[in-house]
Amino acid sequence: MLSKETVISMMYEALENMDEAVEVRHDRYMRSHGKKASGTGGWFFTHKSGHVNNLDDKKEVHFHQGKFSDAKKSAQAWAKENGHHSVYVMEEVEQLDELSPNTLHSYIKKAAGNMAGNAAVAAAQASSSMKKSSPDVKRNIKNRMKGITGASGRLADKANQADRDE
Repeated sequence: MLSKETVISMMYEALENMDEAVEVRHDRYMRSHGKKASGTGGWFFTHKSGHVNNLDDKKEVHFHQGKFSDAKKSAQAWAKENGHHSVYVMEEVEQLDELSPNTLHSYIKKAAGNMAGNAAVAAAQASSSMKKSSPDVKRNIKNRMKGITGASGRLADKANQADRDE
């Protein structure tokens, strides 16, 4: 028969080793969008409920490109590695000025390639038996163009600011 102390010790050890799931909170995202995050895109997560100082800091922010379900799993693993019990899905990152020039440059290159691919699909659809190209393809092209324009503008502003600071 096990002693009371042994049982209590075993219980504490079991509690410590329990594989607790990291809670994914949608509060920040819902404030901006009025709904929970879903779909496909670039997903930012943080352990902070408030302002994030540096989107490039891997200890403050986690980024995953793709389906939200995959991004959620990736964020939970990141949070667990960094000792966080919950993570927040961040609102859409409209403030591209917080991103480093290298991150902006990388986004522009990838988005331009994606937009070119969508344009090729639209052209193929327009020249085929389809009378109109898909509204989704047109929307994707428009959104990519808007993102590229915004990111390149921020990148130029950072370069101009650096020139003024010298």
